[in-house]
Amino acid sequence: MRKGKIMKRNTLNFIVDLVSLVVMLGLVWTGLLIHYVLPPGHGRGHGMSLWGWDRHAYGDVHFYLALVLMGLMVVHVWLHWAWVCATVSKTLGSGSSGKFRRGIYGIIFLIVMGVLIAGSLYWVKGQVGSITKQNSEHDNHEESSLISGRTTLVEAARIGGVTVEELIKKLKLPSDIDQQEQLGRLRQRYNFDMHDVRNIVEKNPNTK
Repeated sequence: MRKGKIMKRNTLNFIVDLVSLVVMLGLVWTGLLIHYVLPPGHGRGHGMSLWGWDRHAYGDVHFYLALVLMGLMVVHVWLHWAWVCATVSKTLGSGSSGKFRRGIYGIIFLIVMGVLIAGSLYWVKGQVGSITKQNSEHDNHEESSLISGRTTLVEAARIGGVTVEELIKKLKLPSDIDQQEQLGRLRQRYNFDMHDVRNIVEKNPNTK
């Protein structure tokens, strides 16, 4: 009877470990897919999809796989609870303690792990505000990279989130200039640099 129980437990351990391996491989695959195949940024992962899903959809899959793996780890710890308690107890120098005391050590270990995870997430949440400006500057840089010599004044103003009149004024161009003229031709005629246009876009707080 006991032998059959042990075999069933071993089978359950094998199934949990096998499913965990498959989920971990899924995490690795979706992570590499998001980073290398569908990366962020204009002209790269932006607007691209694989089998009808974009990088954000695969990001959701990546997240849910992480939740599944977390659940499997909980089951794994439950199946090896006695070993976990004994190992933690031995590590803390109480290897010869009773079963109840070892169980207390195991519970404390889980609480500490939970506090570390929750605490780190709380700390990271507090850091989001400090990097918002950096993200905004990065987005503005991405927008400015769309501007080239073939871009017209109207298109550059739209990308920069400014009016055509304001862009003309900042570039010190004649007010009656053709707004559909390309920047490359205007640069040769009025001797301004493309960096000047891109700087206007990046410094404009309304750029999206």
